[in-house]
Amino acid sequence: MIEKNRAILEAIGLTSVVLSLMFVAYQIQQSNQIARVTNELDIRSNFSALNESVMNDSEMAALLDKATSENVSFDGPERIKITMFVLRLMNVWLANETAYTNGMLPQTSYEIVFDDIRMLFGTFPGLRYEFRSAYELYPGWRLTAVFREIEQQLIKYGL
Repeated sequence: MIEKNRAILEAIGLTSVVLSLMFVAYQIQQSNQIARVTNELDIRSNFSALNESVMNDSEMAALLDKATSENVSFDGPERIKITMFVLRLMNVWLANETAYTNGMLPQTSYEIVFDDIRMLFGTFPGLRYEFRSAYELYPGWRLTAVFREIEQQLIKYGL
């Protein structure tokens, strides 16, 4: 009788441990999903902040309008502002790549980065030289897919 009770208690204990582990696994899965969604929202917020910075800054909008011409030159403060804009774009793109390679961003959202790069190279030819400069200034980033896409665009446009 004692052996039977002990076996029942051990079975109950084992079942409760297994159920507890399953519950913890479920909680971890939920936490990971929440982290992925939060990360994607943060990344989209970065893109929105970039868009808003142009919308709310008529000087920046004018510089980008100027960059729609291929044969444009930026001088002084214009050059600094455009350079910082290009570096900001590259930082956002690289953050997306980091999130994607760590399983925190879905592929469809990650692929938007490459669409964005191609759109900018096609729409704003005046930025191409700035991307070329940034590409050369940060050789350690050349191993990233983002920089390989930038390199492909530079080659495509003969830079």
